[in-house]
Amino acid sequence: MSTKEQYEETLEIKRQQALKDPDNDQWQIELSNGLIKLGGFHKTNQNWSDAIRYYEESVEITRRLTSKHPDNERYQEYFAEDLDNCSDILKQNGDTNGAMKFVKELLSVIRQFVLKYPNNLKWQEKLALNLNRYGLILKRDGDTDGHKKCEEEGLEIWRQLFKNDENDSWLQRNMSINLNNIGFVQQKNGDLNGAKISYEASLQIRRQLLEKDPKNTERQKDLADILDDLGNVLTKSGDSVGAKEFYKQANDCRKLTDKQREEQLTKADILNSVVEWFKRECRDARESHDGVKRSKRYERYDWIALYAAQLRQEYYTARTLLGVISMIDKRKADRFRAWMMRTFTLVDDNCGDPIKISGSKYT
Repeated sequence: MSTKEQYEETLEIKRQQALKDPDNDQWQIELSNGLIKLGGFHKTNQNWSDAIRYYEESVEITRRLTSKHPDNERYQEYFAEDLDNCSDILKQNGDTNGAMKFVKELLSVIRQFVLKYPNNLKWQEKLALNLNRYGLILKRDGDTDGHKKCEEEGLEIWRQLFKNDENDSWLQRNMSINLNNIGFVQQKNGDLNGAKISYEASLQIRRQLLEKDPKNTERQKDLADILDDLGNVLTKSGDSVGAKEFYKQANDCRKLTDKQREEQLTKADILNSVVEWFKRECRDARESHDGVKRSKRYERYDWIALYAAQLRQEYYTARTLLGVISMIDKRKADRFRAWMMRTFTLVDDNCGDPIKISGSKYT
């Protein structure tokens, strides 16, 4: 039996259970899980219409549950995840207007929860991240004022969160991204002085991040990008001398980044070869029904594939290699980060943002 057939058979069982007792919330969640797994399978295989069909059915289930239990945080999280899945699949399929509808509803859900529980930092983060997503859609549609408003609101949230944990590099980086986006809007609107101030604030943060982790190629790239942005603003302001200096710094930073990336891509190629080999081994073991132990070891290579994908700065490479990777819980993420640091002589943040994924109903 193929993976798709297994998912379809499981889904039909869960659907019959839910029909027998529609008021049983747990069975409704089980049905939602089955829909998400089958939708994920179709998403991996780029069957977009089938994927969105299953995701949207799951949205309707979690929407009903949140209406029935408005104070249940777990159901709110499930609903938010489903809306996020729908927006993501539509965006990948090129339907940005459809994605916009789900992003707006997601923002509304998160705002309501933040108003109820203003001290819940996790939902504050969700709000800031989705304000950024919404702002980028507004940017695409030419609504610069709406884009700037989203970025400014998001920036204020990141600043407040950073006060609670001033050692969190992820929060710092998000602040710098918002400042950079605000500077972009200001520059486009002709406010060159305002853009320069925003870019300089972003530059200060990115220099601090690189000082903490000088071998991190992602941090080096971030620094080079903001140096280029400052150079562009100074060029438009008529300060060619100042612009030239920023361009030079950006170029020097990229030279160092390219050299390190070559070394990392070599490691990534080796790891990808290992993953592909083991993927075939596990598939053969499952089909022959005599390799249970080897199949159980398959999950271990999700982490190697994830690392290889991060070296290439392509999180979705991991999905291509192994299909839908299970969402990562904090304990596993911490353990894998420590293994990476030992094996590849990395510092903490160089493990990358993809492993900063919270626990999920899909695990």
